[in-house]
Amino acid sequence: MPFAQVNGIDLYYERLGAGLPIVVIPGLGTDSKVFMPLGEDLAAAGSVVLLDPRGAGRSSKPREPYTIEEMAEDVSGLITELGIAPAAVVGYSLGGRIALCLAATHPGQVSRLVLAAPSAHESESRRSGLRWLLMELGAHWPRGHSDSQPSYAFVNQRDAARAFDGRPLLGEIKVPTLVIRASRDRIVPRGLSGELLGIPGARAAELPGGHFSLLMARHRELAAEISRFLAQGTR
Repeated sequence: MPFAQVNGIDLYYERLGAGLPIVVIPGLGTDSKVFMPLGEDLAAAGSVVLLDPRGAGRSSKPREPYTIEEMAEDVSGLITELGIAPAAVVGYSLGGRIALCLAATHPGQVSRLVLAAPSAHESESRRSGLRWLLMELGAHWPRGHSDSQPSYAFVNQRDAARAFDGRPLLGEIKVPTLVIRASRDRIVPRGLSGELLGIPGARAAELPGGHFSLLMARHRELAAEISRFLAQGTR
C-alpha cells in the first residue's frame, strides 16, 4: 500500500493516470474510496494523487485535536515526498479549506487551485441540524473495507473545520483559482461560497445538485469542469 511518512503521520494515497500532477483532497468524514470515481474521471487530465486526509481512511488517526493548518502541512509533505511540485490542487468541502491554506502558505507547491463545494469558514447557523447529523452518521458507515472513521477522528476533523477562518488568506492566493458550487447546496450556502471570489482573479462555476450529489452523482460533470480549467493557459 502506498504510504508517505509526513508531518509525524502515515498518509495513504492512490495514484492514477499520467501527466500534469493533480492532488485531490477529500472532504469531512470521507476518504480516497469515496473520491475514487472523481479521481478516475480526472485521470484523463493528468496524474492524480488521491489521498486519505489525517483522521480518515487508511491514514493515521491521532487522538489529539487537528487543525486545518496541520492538515495542509500533511499535504505539503506528501507533495514534497512525491516530488510533484507545483501541482494542481483540488479540495472538496473541508478539503477546500485545506487546499486554500496550502496555497497561501506553500505557494510554490500549487500551480492551480480548485475549490469545490467550498467555504473559507463556517457560519454559526450551519453547525447543527439534520444534515450535520447525517454527515456524522455517514462517516461511520462501512465502506467495504476496515477503515471506517472512528467517532473521535470525525470530531477532530469537524472541530478543525469549525475553528478555521480562511478569509484573511484570500488575498494571499496568487495562482489561477476556480470556485465550483452546487446549485442546491444546503451545507454551504451561496453567500459563503461566494466569499471565495475574493481570491484575486478567481473564476466561478455552478453545477446542478447538492453538496453531496455534486460528488456522488455529478462526478463526471465535476471532473469535466475541473479538466477544462486545468487545460487553460495561465491567466
